Amino acid sequence: MIRSLLNRMLGAFERRWNYDATYLKRIAAASPSAAIRFQLSHHPKPSADLMPLEIYHTARLAAVLHEDCGPCTQLMLDMALEDGVPEHVLKALIEGRPQDAGPEIAMVWDYVADVSRGENAEEPAARISERWSERGLVVLLFAAAEARTYPFLKRGLGLARECTRLQVGKAQVTVPNA
Repeated sequence: MIRSLLNRMLGAFERRWNYDATYLKRIAAASPSAAIRFQLSHHPKPSADLMPLEIYHTARLAAVLHEDCGPCTQLMLDMALEDGVPEHVLKALIEGRPQDAGPEIAMVWDYVADVSRGENAEEPAARISERWSERGLVVLLFAAAEARTYPFLKRGLGLARECTRLQVGKAQVTVPNA
C-alpha cells in the first residue's frame, strides 16, 4: 500500500515537472521507509521576509550544476521559473556569469561553489549570515545540500546524465565546459 502511494506521488511529480523520477521509484521500491524519510528531510522554501526566492534558487542551481546532472538542473530551473526568478538571472547563472545577475546573487553563487569544492568559506558565510541572518545561512546550506543529493543518488544508480543544453523559458542555454 505504501509503495503504491509513493508510486502515485512520484508519477504525479513526473507529470507535473516533465521529469524522469525512475531513480526515486527504484529507491521507493527497495525501501519505502527510506523514500519517506528522504522526502520528510527536505527543508521548506524560505519566506519572502527571510530572503528573495531568487537567492534560494541561486544556491540550489550552484549546487546542482556542480554535480553536473542535466535533468536535475533542468528541474531546478523549471522550479525557479515557477517561483518567479527572472529568465535573465537564470541564464546568467547557467552561463557562468553570476556577477551579471547582481552582487547578492553572485555572493551566494560563489559561496556555494566554494563550499562545493571543499574550500574554506568562513568569510562568505559570515557575510551571508549578516545579510540574511544565521537562519538564512542555514536555509541556503540546506537548499544546496538537498540539490546535490538528487544527482548523487542518480549517479549511484547509474542514471545521471551530464549537463550540456538547458531550457530557460523559450531559450536554449549551453552550459560552459559541458
